Formats: sequence, C-alpha cells, structure tokens
Amino acid sequence: MLTTKLIPNQKGQTMRKLVTIRKISSIIEIKDCTEIALGVVDGWSVIIKKSELKIGDPCVFFEIDSFLPMEPRYEFLKKTTKFNGTEGYRIRTKKLKSYISQGLALPLSMFPELTINIQEAIDDNTDFSETLGVIKYDLEQFCGVNNTSKSEKPGKFPSFIPKTDQPRIQNLPHLFTTNKEDTFEETLKLDGSSMTCYKVSSNPTLLQKFLSLFGIKTPTTKFGVCSRNVDLKRTANTVMTFDNGGKESVYDQSDFWATAIKLDLANRVPVGYAIQGELIGPKIQANHEKVTELQYYVFDVFNISEQRYLLPQERRDFCRTLDIPHVPVMNVEATPLQLTLDQLLHHVDTESMSPKTVSEGRVYKSNTNPLLSFKVINNRYLLKHEA
Repeated sequence: MLTTKLIPNQKGQTMRKLVTIRKISSIIEIKDCTEIALGVVDGWSVIIKKSELKIGDPCVFFEIDSFLPMEPRYEFLKKTTKFNGTEGYRIRTKKLKSYISQGLALPLSMFPELTINIQEAIDDNTDFSETLGVIKYDLEQFCGVNNTSKSEKPGKFPSFIPKTDQPRIQNLPHLFTTNKEDTFEETLKLDGSSMTCYKVSSNPTLLQKFLSLFGIKTPTTKFGVCSRNVDLKRTANTVMTFDNGGKESVYDQSDFWATAIKLDLANRVPVGYAIQGELIGPKIQANHEKVTELQYYVFDVFNISEQRYLLPQERRDFCRTLDIPHVPVMNVEATPLQLTLDQLLHHVDTESMSPKTVSEGRVYKSNTNPLLSFKVINNRYLLKHEA
C-alpha cells in the first residue's frame, strides 16, 4: 500500500520563488567580451558584469518571468514592459552569440534594504519578491482564456487542492546526484492554460432535506471548474444530469466550463477527486499547439480524501478507465537525471503534438514519490515565444 506525506499548504508548496540569494558557482568567458561573462547560478546561466561578481560571490538572483518595478537601480535594463497597467522590467530568456542567458544576477550591494544573514537566506532559499516589489509576469492574464464576464465573480481556488506549478530543473541541481538512478514518467509539456475540475460531497440544505421528504432528488455533490488561480463562477443556462439522478443548472460560457461540459466531466470525475490538466485551443496562449478546437489533457489526479497525488501509473489507469484525455506520454521509465543538464535541455528540444511546432518541453514525475517532479523547458521555445 502506498504511504505518502500529506501535501503541504498549497501556498508554501507551489508558490514560485522569484527572488533569492544564491552564489556564483563558476564563470564562463564570452569570446571578444571584456566587460561581461556568463555566470553559473545553480542550473542557470546568466550574463553578469565581471566587475560586479566573481566566483563564490553571493548575489540577488531574479528568475525569468520576474517583473521588476521602475526603479533607478534597474534602469540599465533599458527596455520596459507594461503589466497589469504598470510599467516595469520583465526578465526573460535571451541569447547572446551562442550563449543562453536566463535570469538576472546582481550584487548584494545594490540592495541595502536586505539586512540579512546571507548564509541563512541561501540555506533557507528565502524569497525576497515581496520585499523588492517583484511579481510574476503571467501571460495567462493576457492571452490565457476567454475570461468570464464582469458580472461573474470568480471564487477563491479551493484550499483542499494544491495549485499546479512544477519547479524547473535548473533550481534543483542536487537531484543529478541524489536521485540519479530514479525512474520518471516523461510527458510532453503542452502550452495552454491550467484547468482543474473537482467533485466533492456537499451537505444538503434545508430545502433539499424538505424536498427529499416528497421523494424529490437533488444533487448531493458539488462539481467545480477552476483556472490556475480561481474557482470559476457560472451563469445558469443549461442542464447537467448527475449520476444520482438529480439535475443542476449548468453554467458555462468560459472556455473552461464549455470544455468540462463537452467532456461530461461532472459525471466522469468520481466524488473525492480533482483532475488537473492543460486546456489548449484557439485564443488560448496564442494557440501555440495549432489546434482548431478546445482540447483538454490531464497531467495530474489528486485524491482529495487522502490528500495525495496519484502516482503516474495510477493516474494513467484512472484516465484510461474513465475515458478522460491524458497528456502525451513519451516514456514511462525515463532516467533523465543520468544526463547532464545540457544533455537534458538538448533532449527536450523537439516538436510538440503538431508538426512544425516547437515543444514547450517535458515534465518528469517520479514513479515512486508523488512529491518529486520537475519540468525542463525547451530553450528554443523560450527564445521563440517570449519575444
């Protein structure tokens, strides 16, 4: 019988740490460049000024997708971007000659407000995003989905389900040593919008109890559909039939609900489970997968009652039994950590589901530990689509 730890609080488990204190582990010289070089920070390579950082120096490291405020210390970045109505600086993947730079590394001296114990901050992987006013540049807010109308007020994402966000392998360099022999499920990472569907038992209302006295059946379960961050509100206009014979007004009109209805997920998803997957299609993330209609592919199944994710084989069996689409599986016994980081990045540089489209990368999930997973993003994809 599988024994697992309870999934930690979703905020602590899944929030991406955009700004941390790290050390420059090595420096790679760039031909014909006297003032800059490529600094290696864990698994990341980033352009640095030779006069500012040396091997072994601690630095303030900003991951790609960080959105920095308009402050004088960042003016050297020059190009600004508007996000959420605010002007600022977006950190993205860049290419200089044949070198890939991902992130921004700056000396601690530029941040006098960080009065910290450097080693403790490194050991604890403390996130200083809030302190420095840095937020995540989230493309889903711009081109993710057909949003619900202004009259619909979305609710908070359910606290009993973890949000979806895999750590990048560049932030987990120790795995190449500690988990080198582990086997993983390797799946294609699709470029769409995260969609979660869940089904839980609901306590009967006084009206439902009264109606039951006359043999009138009403739903005893709640089915919900969520985007990455919210439980989507619905507007009644259709009827959905539940397994117990009761009926509930269905709400739809967002791409999320339209897809859930089309796939009949309210009936297919068992009580006590949540499925999490990628919604792709026209008008979603610029439709990088080049599909002509909305499609949904499950990449995780969460057992709400036991508070654990199903292991890869369990998840695949779950989707096969219930006839729910699953993300493309590339390998069920992959050993990615036996490769070097460069070899792994080369391995994921392939086409996606559609010919002539660059894949976003791969997701690796341990076959034995439901808490061990990571993603490897294709650098060619980043250079092409972050522009």
